[in-house]
Amino acid sequence: MGKTYRNVKGAYKANGERNWERRVPQPECITPEWAMEMMKPRIEHAVRELLAQEIIKPCEVEDYFWIVSERVADAVDRYDPERRNDEGRTASALNYLRTTVENTIATIIVSAGRMVRDGQEVPITALTPSEAGELGFISENDIRFSDGCRTVKMLELRMDTHTLIGMLTPDELQVLRLRLAGFTVTELSKSLVIPRMTVIRKLVPDIQRKARSCGFVPKSEVRKGK
Repeated sequence: MGKTYRNVKGAYKANGERNWERRVPQPECITPEWAMEMMKPRIEHAVRELLAQEIIKPCEVEDYFWIVSERVADAVDRYDPERRNDEGRTASALNYLRTTVENTIATIIVSAGRMVRDGQEVPITALTPSEAGELGFISENDIRFSDGCRTVKMLELRMDTHTLIGMLTPDELQVLRLRLAGFTVTELSKSLVIPRMTVIRKLVPDIQRKARSCGFVPKSEVRKGK
C-alpha cells in the first residue's frame, strides 16, 4: 500500500511528509448523483474484474453495476465529514465512497461463492439425534418431530417445513425469509446484493421446486384438485 501511495501525484509534500490535504475538491453537500458520478469509473472497473475472474456472468454485468451504484447512493446519507479515526483524521467523501465500493464488491464475491454451491437435502434417519447430527442428517427422534403440536396435520406441516429449510441454500433461505416478511423482489435483491433477475429466474424457481417436493402447493391448485 505504501508503494502505491507514493506513486500518486501529490501524495507527499516537498519536504517528504505525507500530504493529507484533499487533492480532489468535494462539494459542501454530497448528493447521491455526485457520488455515483465520481465512483462510476471505479465501479465499472470492479465489475469488469468480477467478470474477468468469472465470478459473474456477462449477462449480469449491468445488474451488478447498478447494484453497486445503488449502494454508493445509499451510503451518502451515512457519510459524516466530522467523524475521526483513531489517529484523529477525517475521511474525505471519496475515500468513504471508495470503501463502500470495495465492501460491496467483497459482499458480492462472498454471495457468488455461496451461489455456486448446491443445496444439500437433509435425510431423516433412524440414528440418534447426536449420531445423525454428526453426519449432517436429522434423526426421526429429533425434538422438531415431537408430538407437541396440537394435531397430526400440524405435526406433518412442521416436519415438512423443517425438511424444506434443510434443503435450501443460504441464499434461498434468505430470499424465502424476506419474502415471508413482505419484501418485494426488488427490495430483497437490493438487500442481498443479488441481481433481480437471478432472484426471479433461479432462486425463486428453485425454492418453489423444493417446496413442491415437500408437499407445498399453491392454494389455487388445491382448489382445482391438482
